[in-house]
Amino acid sequence: MKRRATFFASLLACSLAAHAEIAELRFTDTLNQPKIVQPSVRWINPTTGFEVDVISGLDRYIQLSLLNSSGASLWSLKSSKVTVDDRMTSSSGNDYYGKRLSVPAFGEDSYTLREVVTDLQNKEVSRRDYGLSIDRTPPKAGAIGYSRNGWQFGSEAIFTSLPPGMQYISVQAIVFSGLIDSASGLDRAEYFLVDSGGTERKRAAEINLIDNSVTVQINTASDPALAPVSQAEYRMGVYLYDKAGNRGVISRQSTIDRVNPPSIIQVLNTTNNTWENYSPGMTVYTNPISVRVLRNKSNFTAINGTPYGWADSNYQSSDTTYNI
Repeated sequence: MKRRATFFASLLACSLAAHAEIAELRFTDTLNQPKIVQPSVRWINPTTGFEVDVISGLDRYIQLSLLNSSGASLWSLKSSKVTVDDRMTSSSGNDYYGKRLSVPAFGEDSYTLREVVTDLQNKEVSRRDYGLSIDRTPPKAGAIGYSRNGWQFGSEAIFTSLPPGMQYISVQAIVFSGLIDSASGLDRAEYFLVDSGGTERKRAAEINLIDNSVTVQINTASDPALAPVSQAEYRMGVYLYDKAGNRGVISRQSTIDRVNPPSIIQVLNTTNNTWENYSPGMTVYTNPISVRVLRNKSNFTAINGTPYGWADSNYQSSDTTYNI
């Protein structure tokens, strides 16, 4: 008897101490992922309807309503009596007595979710309103471009990080511009690369909310951790997320080439009028000295027929093997 009395006393304390409120909202989002959010989250993106977990305490009835921006009721549902069989556990591990009620699908708009709890005599015990907005439309991007700080080669179609020993770099950054989200607003972005085998690698990117763009510096855009093959074609782009959790994407096929083709540096030996390969500490016989650079013809894109190698045509002479 003592154990039973203790048990019922515990139940009574739980019932009396319970604060009527919405605990959580549950739904499958537009990325087909299960999501649990707190009622303080304003923007949600359920693919259809959503479920509402309500804390009420024992011997209570719960009425849930959805109102439009004018305050008119669009839907309402009253639960059965909350009993000891309605013990629930929140996603954070808290136990309470209440009900899970299903709200049907509604269109994108702003709503008020109203929770009213009544006792066994149908007397109102508590009433709370929660602002709620549904947004299922993903963000959009206008264009993929680039910024350049030297030379005239490279673009969003083919780019590279700075090769060791090279004095200049062409493409400085890949730029995703014209980002738009007219509902919940832009939240975050991810830059990604997908290789020929379908493996995707990505990294967080920062959204410039002043001009609605994402700029990915070239060292990140062609980072070996994201693009392990130094000369390859990748699907390149960004994922854009809004505050409701919807995801938009803009991408394109691009070529990455991180290989700096080898060159041969030669110094003119004026004592015998021959060109000698440069080596540190070598003896030179005139000042100023004469230097030339040899690039293998097969490393020029115009000759090898690929996007990989030297894209310029800056040479003064050539032989059967080299442009000089």
